[in-house]
Amino acid sequence: MPRNILTSVLVFVLLLLPHGMYAQAQEVGPALGTWELSGKDRREWKAVLVISKRDGAGYAGFLKWRALGGEPAGGSEQFKGVFNSSTKVITLKGMDMKDKKGSIASGSIYEATVTQDGRALRNGTWFGPNVAPGTWFANWVNGEMPEP
Repeated sequence: MPRNILTSVLVFVLLLLPHGMYAQAQEVGPALGTWELSGKDRREWKAVLVISKRDGAGYAGFLKWRALGGEPAGGSEQFKGVFNSSTKVITLKGMDMKDKKGSIASGSIYEATVTQDGRALRNGTWFGPNVAPGTWFANWVNGEMPEP
């Protein structure tokens, strides 16, 4: 009899475990730390994305951009963002993007879907005033948080 009870308990736990894990994983936002971002508008871009602060559903951090090929371009941009746990979408609102000469763009909006484990951003888009619309994705690298 005890063996039947143990078997029943194990089956019950195994049936519930994936649902409990799934529900918990769905609440995960993007991981804090350093990310590698790849994007494309009229040019190919790489960026270091650092998500350094989480306050409830709110996030903060910065991006360091560089263009691949062609004339050198890039800059650093701080952002504030919010994660919607229902849609799994993070929206980042960029502040002024700056290079060595000063401000080169402002008000960029970045949106992407956060994967269940919080370590990948997929189907990203960017848009905004004075910004060529583009697409992007990012993968979490580690928990390090360098300064902008």
